[in-house]
Amino acid sequence: LAKGEIKLYRNDGGGSDGYVWVKNLKTKGVSRIEEIYSLKRGLGSIMMEDAKRFAAFNTIELKVLDFNERAIGFYLKHGFTEVSREEGKKKNNILMRYIKGENKEQLTLF
Repeated sequence: LAKGEIKLYRNDGGGSDGYVWVKNLKTKGVSRIEEIYSLKRGLGSIMMEDAKRFAAFNTIELKVLDFNERAIGFYLKHGFTEVSREEGKKKNNILMRYIKGENKEQLTLF
């Protein structure tokens, strides 16, 4: 995964099992997870660790819809914390943040 690119995760048959897109925002000094999508159980955790490792900055942010409880739980499990809520006409986003070396991953499993 080059900085700011998408990494595809392929299965043994060559098909796609998921992807993660990390964008590095030089002007803000923040890496942002634009999208993370997994079809395979357990792959999301691998993808998240890859995203953390390949992020150019210590601060990593992402946005998640406030009703997506499963995703919110996943991000909390991986050390992200809620920073703020953004309300819009059609959807409400939660801004979540992870800071390398400061956040501690929770050891609880779903």
